[in-house]
Amino acid sequence: MKQGIDYLTSQTKRRLDVLGGSTLAAMSLPAAAAVGACVAMDTREVNPFFVQERVGRGGEAFATLKFRTIARAAMDTSITQGTFDSRASRLGTIIRQTGLDELPQLYNVLEGTMSLVGARPMLPESIDDMEFAAPKLFPDWHTHYLAAKPGLAGPSQVYRHHFRDGNSRKIYRRSVELDLKYFTSASLATDIKILTNTPLAMLKANVGIVENSETHGIA
Repeated sequence: MKQGIDYLTSQTKRRLDVLGGSTLAAMSLPAAAAVGACVAMDTREVNPFFVQERVGRGGEAFATLKFRTIARAAMDTSITQGTFDSRASRLGTIIRQTGLDELPQLYNVLEGTMSLVGARPMLPESIDDMEFAAPKLFPDWHTHYLAAKPGLAGPSQVYRHHFRDGNSRKIYRRSVELDLKYFTSASLATDIKILTNTPLAMLKANVGIVENSETHGIA
């Protein structure tokens, strides 16, 4: 069985993305339609989607899709970002906490710019933050990050949901560590385990039960 970088770049992983992504998209379509309608009314935006540039495989920029959780009028305010971004509405915060804002990224998975499981898709400036937070680990992390596709689910995504401010140096460093652990042990079995465990781990993290995602089979 392929493991590590061989698996991350394999057709086996792509087949899982296509098969799993198609299945999840079909299963979540009613929920996604309902969330989209609620978001449009909540933010008073005709388009419920928020498009943001992230760094993908090979360092190429791609557009990630999310449900909008912050009204356009509040986007320019300088407030902390993360799961609990105070610019978000009450509904938007709930959508962020449950991860429902990222359902549109199943499109990214199916088009091939993301994988179901992988490192968090990074903003260009956040990569610099990763280097600052973990300078010794960064070269290895960056090599693996550029070799593979970022993921919809993964250890560092769950970990970051534990914190109101997801941009501290400590959180970036721990994210690097969790990503590296995934990169070196990635396999089909690992991906299936992460996909199976992530919904419950996300829920527990956001109701204050989980303190460390590693203790719940995510890493």
